[in-house]
Amino acid sequence: MAYMASLFLESGELEEMKEILSIQGGHSTTYDKDAIIKTYNVEFSNEYEAEIEVCNGDPPFVRGTLYQPVDEDGETYLDEVDNFPYSRDLKGTFWFSCQGHNYVVFVNKNTILHKLFTRIHQFLEGASASTPPGTGGGGSVS
Repeated sequence: MAYMASLFLESGELEEMKEILSIQGGHSTTYDKDAIIKTYNVEFSNEYEAEIEVCNGDPPFVRGTLYQPVDEDGETYLDEVDNFPYSRDLKGTFWFSCQGHNYVVFVNKNTILHKLFTRIHQFLEGASASTPPGTGGGGSVS
């Protein structure tokens, strides 16, 4: 089974991250070396979560991690189950897999067309009507 989620970012933010990620032979002097510059989270319909991070390195990069919910002694926490090789582009498609399931995160510019696509996808997947428009499964930024 495949689970999908979308993360739509404003064009200004995408441009800022693209500029940072285009740095060659060094790191962004605006941030501490090895700092996490921005974190984006999406939740899938089965409560798994993906975290996409823009990191300051030599050069800056994007990394992603898939987490599964684990119940232990009445408490739920997220356990890392997969990650993808580092990327130099935030916009695009990120794939994870766990226990025979595929998890796909689409990162794109926030446009009317993408909001419409998300709504159609939610309808086809039977997503909850309470999912905010344009998030495709609860995307957040920190």
